[in-house]
Amino acid sequence: MTPWVMEKQCSVIYTHEIFSKFQEQLVVARDHCIIQGISETEDMKIVTISSQSGKERVVEMNKLNMFGMCSCKFYESFGIPCRHIIQVLRGEKLNEIPPIYFMKRWDIRCKRKLFFDKEGNLLDEKAKDPVEVAMGRKISDSRNKFEELIQMAKNSEQGMEFLYSSLSNLVEPLQNIVPAATVNKQDEFESFLGGKIPQEVEIHPPNDINSRGRCKRIKKSKENKAPRKRMCGKCKQLVSHDARNCPLNVAG
Repeated sequence: MTPWVMEKQCSVIYTHEIFSKFQEQLVVARDHCIIQGISETEDMKIVTISSQSGKERVVEMNKLNMFGMCSCKFYESFGIPCRHIIQVLRGEKLNEIPPIYFMKRWDIRCKRKLFFDKEGNLLDEKAKDPVEVAMGRKISDSRNKFEELIQMAKNSEQGMEFLYSSLSNLVEPLQNIVPAATVNKQDEFESFLGGKIPQEVEIHPPNDINSRGRCKRIKKSKENKAPRKRMCGKCKQLVSHDARNCPLNVAG
């Protein structure tokens, strides 16, 4: 994207994803970042950078190792130099990014040093079998190579079609070299469950328990109270009935 040496330098150091982010910062530094002012102390150089958005950022650059810290905090967040630091390095006539900026976790070579077993599990460095290590190294290198091919072809429809057709042509020859392993269904289930499946299973009747039925209705608070006594107009007594249902009515 640019003829700058630092872009080519980072293309062989960073992983594909991180290099893509670095390229974005590089292009913005080239097109939009302008040095507005420079002040110096004995050990530090303080550079003010303006951009198209109108915001100003301040980069404090150590003169001894050329390591800069920017007020945008991009390096602290992502671990790669921001557009402002890149512009300051360019102003210092540095064609390459100083090694101090490169974090090991973003180094593409760091991925290729990992060893895997045949199942794709990461091998313990203290308990490595030479044969397993050799096979794991080939698996790791194959994955990295496949990732590189995808990154190379992903922006081209013709390139992706060529990559897909080439991989499809490898299926049949590979099946002839490595026959597909037939896996018994029981073995597959036992592998999933982590134990042997018993041939016979004894099912015992459940223990006697109280069956669930209709529960007893809970009476309301009014139902639990004793009936209130009143003066009956018929028998002239303090009772729980009134003149309408007085026993004297029946007798009469």
